Amino acid sequence: MGPYLRIRWFYMLSVMVFTCVADDVRLKRNTNANCEPRFTTIENHSACLNRSAQATQAGVTEQEKVDIVNLHNLLRSQVNPPATNMMKMSWDNDVALVAQKWAENCDIKHDGNYQRRIPARFSSGQNLAYGGAKLTWNSTVNLWHSEVSKFTYGGTSNSGVGHYTQVVWSSSIKVGCGYAYCSTSNTHYYVCNYSPGGNSVGAMPYKNGTSCQDCPSKCKNNLCDCNGLICENDGVMHIDKCTCSCSLGRPYYVGDTCSMNCSALTPDIPWCTNTITPSGCSKYSNVPYTCPNMCGVCNYDFNAQPLTITTEATTTTEKATTSKETTSTTTTTTLNLLNSRVSSSDTVTSGPMTSSVTPSSSSGTGPDRSRTLSIIFLALLVFWNFFSL
Repeated sequence: MGPYLRIRWFYMLSVMVFTCVADDVRLKRNTNANCEPRFTTIENHSACLNRSAQATQAGVTEQEKVDIVNLHNLLRSQVNPPATNMMKMSWDNDVALVAQKWAENCDIKHDGNYQRRIPARFSSGQNLAYGGAKLTWNSTVNLWHSEVSKFTYGGTSNSGVGHYTQVVWSSSIKVGCGYAYCSTSNTHYYVCNYSPGGNSVGAMPYKNGTSCQDCPSKCKNNLCDCNGLICENDGVMHIDKCTCSCSLGRPYYVGDTCSMNCSALTPDIPWCTNTITPSGCSKYSNVPYTCPNMCGVCNYDFNAQPLTITTEATTTTEKATTSKETTSTTTTTTLNLLNSRVSSSDTVTSGPMTSSVTPSSSSGTGPDRSRTLSIIFLALLVFWNFFSL
């Protein structure tokens, strides 16, 4: 091999190495090294995003949190026809942390269903609103709820109602919201996440009938009130008793709320390796509960102390988005609403268990694919140089 050929080979290999390194940097550029360890188990989790330089104001005040929860519960108590199983909603700091991080990112669209998931707890739906107008949280929530005028209970052609159905989805009983003012685009951005995720296209948001029929001894103001109890990890809530059944029967789902005990983790069932692939962790909402080892739910130092995340509290309002059909509507208040409802038609079965699943909104065109294409292109370029000499 002559000197000229050696120089050309060295140059091409250097370009390949540089490209791979640069792509790794690009993959990580928006992640925050100080994000809470459990969120690092999901690649590009919204909780690990850095705050955008555009977000000159951000945060939700304590009073706004109270207002958000109270208005949601008022609207949930007034559904027509009445609900037999409408649960009282409460604030959740984990859900709010992820919503706030997404708002501060100033990316005006839904994040991925998997990227907003609370690891080892539950999935989340989302409502978004944004625009040049600065509104109160009450005005923002009422905008979402105003879609009730287009909703028919039991109807087969309900469309453009995903924000409303998310607000009154009976089993989504935890809410957390975030706000940011994105100065470059003069946009007030409001984000509310709801857990456990629901809001499935084609399904009704609650059971209709006599108010509180399913929870007669726990009824307050037409709502089933379990004092903030939440069943995690696909646990089943018995709203008449306010208790949880850890339906998967695994030794690592423990306590009154079926919380994850990573130190008690046992091997996944054979179905996880024989039937499903790791891509199912992000595609199907029930797979991380069923296959926590394959999905890496506990792949972090769970003895590490959680970080205390603080944000600058403001009195401004934000936009919201729901995890149902993707629509974009401009209202007369110049606030835009984004809705990303999920399909309820897909199911994944493991042995005797059949669960509805929600497909991830990720498109499969992220940094990993770009890096792979870059390497293939450069490899072809190297071979072209070799055979042209």
